[in-house]
Amino acid sequence: SSDVCSSDLAAYKTSEDYNAIAEWLDQCVDGNVSNTYMASLQEALDGKSAEDVMADVQKAAKEVADANK
Repeated sequence: SSDVCSSDLAAYKTSEDYNAIAEWLDQCVDGNVSNTYMASLQEALDGKSAEDVMADVQKAAKEVADANK
C-alpha cells in the first residue's frame, strides 16, 4: 500500500540497525511466539496494524505460558 505513515517509516529505518534478530528469535523466544511474530510482521507489510501484530504475539505468548503452568 502507498499509505505508509511516518511512524512506520521510522520504525523500518530503526530496524535496519538491528543485528542478529533471527538468532535472537531462534534461540531466545519460544517457537510458537517467534512464528506468530514473523507471520504477523509479514501481514503488517500488507497493512496490518502494529496493535494487531502485538495482540497476536501476546496471545501466542499467553498460550505458551498457560501450557507451561
